[in-house]
Amino acid sequence: MTERLQVLDILLDISRKGMRFYEQAAAKTSDRALAATFTRLARAKLALLENLGASPLPEGTGTFTTPGSLSDTFRNFYESIRNRVIAGDEHALEQLADREQRLFDAISTDALGSDKALSIRAAASLVLPPLEAAIHALRPVREEVEPALPEHQKRSHAA
Repeated sequence: MTERLQVLDILLDISRKGMRFYEQAAAKTSDRALAATFTRLARAKLALLENLGASPLPEGTGTFTTPGSLSDTFRNFYESIRNRVIAGDEHALEQLADREQRLFDAISTDALGSDKALSIRAAASLVLPPLEAAIHALRPVREEVEPALPEHQKRSHAA
């Protein structure tokens, strides 16, 4: 196995852990919108795994889970943040979205690299956009609200 192929395998192993994390989070949260977002992410990660030739293996069967490995670091992160994410904690969701975006960027860079087979690049180009959209859906929606001006300032701005 080449080093470049192993990088993608490690990233897919991390995605496999994320898929299980989102499946469990969707089942445990009482927030229906959040459950839908988690389900969307789990499905997007499953599509990524299936289309890039990695099977969604049962827990504990990954080959890259040695203590201190990148895969193990992600597993620990998912476990450490699980309860806060399920509760809808906005800060935890932001942290999760940031981590998922970094993982997405690494997968995109590797899977779409010119050294990859055309079949891998084609599959990645189909499954990566829905995954990226699902990651963006994790971020809490914040409306930009203009600060209310005192009445006397409103009149001066209107003139």
